[in-house]
Amino acid sequence: MSLKISANMSAVAHHILTGAFTFPYAVDAHSAVSRFPDEWSHEPWSMEAIERARREAGEELEPLSPEEQEAIEEHARAVAEANERLAEVRRRKAAEKAEADQIAADEALVRSAPPQVARRPFGRKGDPTAAELELIKKREAKKEADERIVREKAEQDAQAAAKGAPITR
Repeated sequence: MSLKISANMSAVAHHILTGAFTFPYAVDAHSAVSRFPDEWSHEPWSMEAIERARREAGEELEPLSPEEQEAIEEHARAVAEANERLAEVRRRKAAEKAEADQIAADEALVRSAPPQVARRPFGRKGDPTAAELELIKKREAKKEADERIVREKAEQDAQAAAKGAPITR
C-alpha cells in the first residue's frame, strides 16, 4: 500500500487510553499504528483491552453503572449482528467474484483458437523432427502468452468496473 502525503488527507487512529485521535496526515496515523501496535489501532479498541490497559497504567477502575453496562452490552449485541451481516455480504461478494472470474476464463476459452494439428510437410509419416518439435513448442508458448494477455485484460477490466473507472480497449 502506498501512502500519499497531502494536506487534506487526515486519518483517525485510536489510542488505547485516550480514544480516537485525528492525525493531520494519514502517514502519521499509519506510522503510529505500525510503530506502537499495543497503543494505537485503526479500529476502536474492545472494552476488555481498554480496561486491561488502564489497569496496567495504574488507573483506578470505577464500577460501571447499570445504564453504562446496558449501553456496553447493547453495543456488543449490535456489533455482533453487524458482523454477521458483513460476513454474509463478504461471502456473497466472494461468490460473485468467483463467478465473474469463471466467466472471464470461459470467455477467454471461447475466444481462443483450437489446438493446431502439426502438419507434416508433404504428408510425411513418422515422428516429428527436432525442428518440427521446436516449432510446435513455439506455437504453444505463443498461444499461452496470448491467453495470459486476454486473461489479464479481463481481470483489469473487472477491477476497473468494480472501481467505476472506464474500461480501456
